[in-house]
Amino acid sequence: MDFFAQQDQSRTRSLYLTFLFILAVIFVAVAVFFAVQLAFYLSMDKLSISRNGFKWFDAQMFLLVTFVAVGIITVGSLFKMLQLKKGGSYVAEHLGGRRVNRLSADKDEKRLLNVVEEMAIASGVPVPQVYLMTEEEGINAFAAGYTPGDAAIAVTRGCLSTLNREQLQGVIAHEFSHILNGDMRLNIRLIGFLYGIMVIAIVGRSVLWSSRRSGSKKGGGQTALLALALVVIGYVGQLFGRIIQSAVSRQREFLADASAVQFTRNPGGIAGALKIIGGFSKGSRIESPNAHEASHLFFGTAIRSLFATHPPLDERIRRIEPGYSSRVNESESLSETVPGGRFDSSVSMMAADSGEARQYIGHMTPRHVDYSSQLLSALPGKIRDELDDLLGATAIVCGLLLDSDLKERDRQIKVLKKTAPVEVVRQTLILEKEIRSLKPVFYLPVLELAIPTLRGMSAAQVAGLKRYIQVLVEADGKLTLFEFVLEKIVTHQLGMVYSHSKRQTIVKRMDLLLPQMVNLLSVLAKSGNKDIQEAEKAFKAGFEQLRSAGVTRKESMSETVSFKEVDVALNRLALAAPSIKRVIFDACCACVLFDTKVSIPEAELLRATASVMDIPVPPFLFHPIKS
Repeated sequence: MDFFAQQDQSRTRSLYLTFLFILAVIFVAVAVFFAVQLAFYLSMDKLSISRNGFKWFDAQMFLLVTFVAVGIITVGSLFKMLQLKKGGSYVAEHLGGRRVNRLSADKDEKRLLNVVEEMAIASGVPVPQVYLMTEEEGINAFAAGYTPGDAAIAVTRGCLSTLNREQLQGVIAHEFSHILNGDMRLNIRLIGFLYGIMVIAIVGRSVLWSSRRSGSKKGGGQTALLALALVVIGYVGQLFGRIIQSAVSRQREFLADASAVQFTRNPGGIAGALKIIGGFSKGSRIESPNAHEASHLFFGTAIRSLFATHPPLDERIRRIEPGYSSRVNESESLSETVPGGRFDSSVSMMAADSGEARQYIGHMTPRHVDYSSQLLSALPGKIRDELDDLLGATAIVCGLLLDSDLKERDRQIKVLKKTAPVEVVRQTLILEKEIRSLKPVFYLPVLELAIPTLRGMSAAQVAGLKRYIQVLVEADGKLTLFEFVLEKIVTHQLGMVYSHSKRQTIVKRMDLLLPQMVNLLSVLAKSGNKDIQEAEKAFKAGFEQLRSAGVTRKESMSETVSFKEVDVALNRLALAAPSIKRVIFDACCACVLFDTKVSIPEAELLRATASVMDIPVPPFLFHPIKS
């Protein structure tokens, strides 16, 4: 599975979806026109019709009715999409989900959070918000959002209470495939499109209800008939929507099933979940009244429909287990298997392979899943507990920025006391020793685990956190690359929740991004090489990768690059088309890994830089170099 190719295909599927939506709108508009004409025809007396005749197609009337119908559909779609701008959390709450409290003592909820965090760290994507659909007894789940940064994963109560850990992991891995493959953006747009079509039926029901309440006989029959026709047209439009949902999602479900097996190397997990759904009295049914507009999001068939959004369970299982021949009504063992293994945090240097680093972009393996499970188990308990608390997560972010030099650290604490509430300062000091004992391999995962908790902040609290970070970074008069990347990740991830900027133009030519690439490669080359000649070699190794994107001119490493310039560069590079982002990351890999070895801080810095550009990179699992 190629991450960048999947992103390109996702854009192509979006165009296909738009084309199907336009066809559906045309059909609905034409149907509304003839419904209006029929209402006019029935309102005329027979004598008038026999004298003057009746013109079934009137160009002016057609344009007027079409304009109104298309306007209603467009306004409905835009209204829904405006609501959906809030991201995956809105979808989860709209379908009856409640956010799982990270401090929950419920063992099933803690298991769910652990599996989601495990998958997020293994895949290199931000940890999604986790929701539980408490009133849903069917076995189902979904992932929703525009980007990995605003994604939410929701599971039903039936899913959580019925499946064992391996089966739950298979379901969650399936949903992470949708996140990594770019399916979420397509799926959430489809919700907006379908709602616009359904507005016609809503208008019809409103008119029908009004005509009944008015009780007026004059013209009442024709009005009721028109309203009924609009309702029928709306539901026929919904049928078209079901066809679109089916066309868009069925093949994606097969791909997500296959990816789940790849991620976990455990076909029995997801296959077992599908078998249990087949033999479960509630199946995967969703009772929420809003399920019809989001049925294509779910792991299993959420509603009954003439055009199924998901392939049959038997077929899905046979693709996972080719030898499977039974019907899906057998029960599975509910034995628990908790991953084990010991995490080695003492590794400081690894033998680097840039080809392997590029191979796993947007793709995790069972080794990555095992690694993330072991890392979570090795995380100090006090840090782990504090990450689930808003005050604790804030203090940990501040603690990661404290300088190892005691004089600089004292200066930072002094300015923090002037800016932050006393409880933030106190908690930072309480956790300082634990944070200082963390090895560099934990820095990025700890920050990733803090983000979901920090998303629970109000806009004012987020602004406060940004001020704390700023004063800590500026206290010593210098800015390290780690400090810059930490600030950038927090700003980037929380910005997805609290600010929704206008869509910007995608950059499809590498030459338009050349100044930004020179600045980024210069910083990466110098960060890993104190010797200027070695840094220049690293820069050249990275810049050489740009040739594949048509870059012919030569550039030299910049002597000085400000962090403001790096910030501008990352923001600009994040707008690159997927095929160009591939070249960008190849160049960054070649630059950092040019000497075939990499330190843990360098590797994590490369992953963090990619994260800011929305490129999911799993942890590097190179061979350790023993000192």
